[in-house]
Amino acid sequence: MNKLMIAMLIMPFHVNAQVFKCDVHDKKVYQQKPCAGKGDVVAIDAPPSVQEQAAARARLETYKRNKAEQAMVAQARWDKERLIRAEEYKADAAYRNAMANRLQAAQQARQARALEDGNILQTYRRY
Repeated sequence: MNKLMIAMLIMPFHVNAQVFKCDVHDKKVYQQKPCAGKGDVVAIDAPPSVQEQAAARARLETYKRNKAEQAMVAQARWDKERLIRAEEYKADAAYRNAMANRLQAAQQARQARALEDGNILQTYRRY
């Protein structure tokens, strides 16, 4: 009995199973038995070879590198645009500040003239 169990464990098993994809009540169902109604046999592929796995890993690494480079380029572009906007905001703030100073100087000049005119009127009234 033990010899039979050991022989069965050592012996490679060849599994000849099929998978069926069936439509049951408008839903996809996978089962081992053939479909009663509408359905197809699903082909189960053999696992990829070591070379195919290595090629897939290489493609994945290349893809990851390309994505990382694209992200770096996009980040650099965003940083550059952000700096440009900051400089534009600074220039706009400087312009607005200059205009405010100009308006303030004009207002002070008007006030000075008004005071002078007021002083002149008071001087004429005294006489």
